Amino acid sequence: MISSNFLILCLATAASAVPALMSRSGEADEFTVLPSLKTGEFLVNNENGWEVISSDAYAAMLKAENITIGRPPIDHDLMKIDDDEEDVNGTDTSLAKRQCSVTAMLITRTDRFSDWDMQMSPIVSARNRDATISVTQTYTVTDTLTVSGSFSPTVITNWLTGQVGASVSRSWATATAITVGGTVASGNTGAMVVNAWKTRRYGEVRQGCIGSQRVVATFMSDTYESGAYRGVSWIRGPISLCERPGFLNRVPRCQGGGFLE
Repeated sequence: MISSNFLILCLATAASAVPALMSRSGEADEFTVLPSLKTGEFLVNNENGWEVISSDAYAAMLKAENITIGRPPIDHDLMKIDDDEEDVNGTDTSLAKRQCSVTAMLITRTDRFSDWDMQMSPIVSARNRDATISVTQTYTVTDTLTVSGSFSPTVITNWLTGQVGASVSRSWATATAITVGGTVASGNTGAMVVNAWKTRRYGEVRQGCIGSQRVVATFMSDTYESGAYRGVSWIRGPISLCERPGFLNRVPRCQGGGFLE
């Protein structure tokens, strides 16, 4: 007999910033039951609401959206500041140059990707029969900004929000509990995960006179994409079951490096 693994996911509106994907104490007031999942299926939130799709359909969706699979390595070359650039504010003694103080920011590259597995339930080993996962929690996730050099992160955040609508101070806190079913087969160990869709932007901050500016800071922002269904806001990206053979204390991620524990 096949039983279901039930994960209580909780989704809601924006709230104050907290690091990464964190569980929060407290119970939700409302619950929505979503379709059950099997290994190789993905639960996605789109214009049709919540629906289960196959791995082939999900791959086609990523291709259509121009989204790569997995978190790309950080491009450290784009985060470097060239110390050999002319310091126009310090070496040029002309009055016009010394009085010139123009600040400009620009995006140097944009990547869009489906991030590594983020664990949303404990891992469960199904030893002699299919096991059941049952968790009631709320969660938060937060956008991030990394700055190299001497420049205000707040100014960069405000510029990103105004130019591309990327509010890197934004986070989502869950409130409406959504029940998701899955099945960990006998002899396997697994956990429910979400693969958030993210946009990574690299950029530069330049100062000085037009035509002779130097880079004073570089930055990298990782922002979640937002979705909504029936007034409930949450990050875009599929929910799925990550499952591995054997009775494991920690499960290698199905997408990304490291382990689910």
